[in-house]
This record gives sequence, structure tokens and C-alpha cells, in this order.
Amino acid sequence: MSGLKKWKGHYTKSLRAAYWDYSSYGSYYITINTEYKAHYFGKIKNGVVCLNKIGQMAYNDWQDLPNHFQYIKLGTFIIMPNHMHGIINNFHPRKVKKNKETKNLSRISPLAGSISSIIRSYKGGITRKSNEQKWPFKWQPGYFDQIITNQRHYNNATNYINNNPKEWSLKYGK
Repeated sequence: MSGLKKWKGHYTKSLRAAYWDYSSYGSYYITINTEYKAHYFGKIKNGVVCLNKIGQMAYNDWQDLPNHFQYIKLGTFIIMPNHMHGIINNFHPRKVKKNKETKNLSRISPLAGSISSIIRSYKGGITRKSNEQKWPFKWQPGYFDQIITNQRHYNNATNYINNNPKEWSLKYGK
């Protein structure tokens, strides 16, 4: 069952590119959803995101990531009512050669310095803090990523993120 992960009793194929070392230098476009796309983070009013307390916490914690992972710089990001988009520029100096042992370990836990370890830390922090406040909150398992391959791709991702609230308003009329 190589490349498969168990979720709610079912096996799903990993969304990560098997050929790529996610702890290596590169830019990544990330999307993280709330469970069942519930609107935990706030509302959109007239094309502008209005964050509530959990949304503000998600915003602040994302902005704080470079203080915990010194080898990253954040690109454009946005917290939407039920998801977030962000660009992470990873300047990690090492490249890990994958062997049988690292492939087996990566099924259990993300490699230190990898994008997965950054996202795991971010999601865990928001979950822990919301639980401490007794706020109802859950993430959808996993996350989505795109390995940004060139400047055009980077610019397109940035534009998509910046226009997301306006597009939301057009789609949902809120």
C-alpha cells in the first residue's frame, strides 16, 4: 500500500509528489481547509475578509511561522472563512536523499524542515489554542500544495490569493 494513507477507515493516495523532497529549496502554494469547510474564521463583507478571534489567531500564527522556522519566508497569504491560502518560500540548505528508511518514516511523521512539518506545526498550534479557549474548531485532514515551478506560476498563485475575497463575493454574493 505504498503512497496510501489511512483516513476515517479508508485508504487514500497521498497528495504529495513522491519524486520531490519537500525539505528542499523551493516555493510552495499551500491551501488548508477547515473540516467540512465550516466557516470558523470569519466572514466576507463587500469583498473584504472580516476575521473573528479564531481567524485572527490563524492569521497571526501564519505570520509568525518564520520565527519558528528561520529558513522560510512567507509570500502572500490570506485567511478566508473556511480555508487559508499561502505561499511558503523554503530556503532550507539541505537536500535529503530518500532511501527505504526515510520513505518508511515519512509515512509516520514528516521530515524535520519539510513543508509537511511546518503545516503540521501550524495546524496543531491553532487546534491547541482553540481547544484551550473552548472554541469549536477542526481542520480537514491534510492540506493541498503546489510546487511553484517558475515566476509565472508564482505570480498566478499570488494573484489568486489576493483576489480570493472578491471572487468569494462574486460566487456567494456575500
